[in-house]
Amino acid sequence: MRAGLASSTKAVYTNALTQFSTFRTRYSLGQLWPVPVEHLEAFLAFTLLQGYAYSTVTCFLSAIRFNHKLQ
Repeated sequence: MRAGLASSTKAVYTNALTQFSTFRTRYSLGQLWPVPVEHLEAFLAFTLLQGYAYSTVTCFLSAIRFNHKLQ
């Protein structure tokens, strides 16, 4: 499944998952997969408060969704 991604998409997803992991570490949420809904809600609120663009937040969620499929 991972082989089907373009190299640019892999790079974007890797960055997004790193951002999400850093967020969870910073707020002591644990690195659980599948991701608890509360972690997603908190991350979404955080991205909005940080002023991320809608397209960036969508990319973050796509990366998390893709990683769920790999699990």
